[in-house]
Amino acid sequence: ELDEEITALQQALQRSIDEVADLTTKNATLKEQLYVSNVQSNKGAERLKSLIKHMVIEYDTFVDDLKRDYVAYIEELETQLAESQTAFEDLQLRAATIERDIRAELRMTQENLESLKC
Repeated sequence: ELDEEITALQQALQRSIDEVADLTTKNATLKEQLYVSNVQSNKGAERLKSLIKHMVIEYDTFVDDLKRDYVAYIEELETQLAESQTAFEDLQLRAATIERDIRAELRMTQENLESLKC
């Protein structure tokens, strides 16, 4: 009977040893999987960081181009406005000259009519 108990205890001890070995193997496997997962996660984070950096550079370039185009557009509008103002001033001068010439012609015509009446 003592031999049976010893055998039963030895078997229970062996099962415990086997379970510990199995758990140790599983633990090592999980640690390895966790390490691989962390490495992949870090690589993904680096790729994401690189992508964000690239997108920021593209955005900055886009904004700089937009600013440059806007400034050029404003300068073009200012040039067109200045040209329009100059053309308008020229037209005003021509209109004043024409008006002066017409008034002078009218005066001469009136003077001629008055001289013909007399």
